[in-house]
Amino acid sequence: MEEATSQLTVEQKLSNLIRYMEAHKGYEFFGNLVSAAARLESSGGSVFVEIREKFSLPQFYSGQDGVAAVNSSKTLMFELGEPTSPNAPFTDDYSTYSDDYYKGRSNIRVIMNASLGKLVRTSGEMGQHSHDAILFRGFQGRKVPLTVFGHLTSVAHLFCQIKPYAIWL
Repeated sequence: MEEATSQLTVEQKLSNLIRYMEAHKGYEFFGNLVSAAARLESSGGSVFVEIREKFSLPQFYSGQDGVAAVNSSKTLMFELGEPTSPNAPFTDDYSTYSDDYYKGRSNIRVIMNASLGKLVRTSGEMGQHSHDAILFRGFQGRKVPLTVFGHLTSVAHLFCQIKPYAIWL
């Protein structure tokens, strides 16, 4: 008899894991940052999330060589909401021209650092002309729409931190 073996891709493994966790949605797995943060506030601990948010990447702000900074540190820095320290720049762009600015907004502050290996298409080093680098530069490091699967923890009720397992566009 012939024995067949197969190996799942990273995307297939992630999809299977998310499907499994969705079956347990409500207590430990959330698809919405506001709901996840409310759960953390009420019970403490940490939860898993798969969220789609617009993150700021300070390494890619206009006038900076983000790819060189990322390749040097082997880490990407992401922020969402107000700054996490008094000396940090305010990264959440305010728009007085949009009625949508306050819709669905909360005062949740999130930081997330990720090694290059957490990006689905990047391993080891980010190329100057890679899809991710072009996207991050195109947004000038601000309001970059990303989907993140990770572990969300509240840090002393000051901000939330995500330990990402996968990040994709």
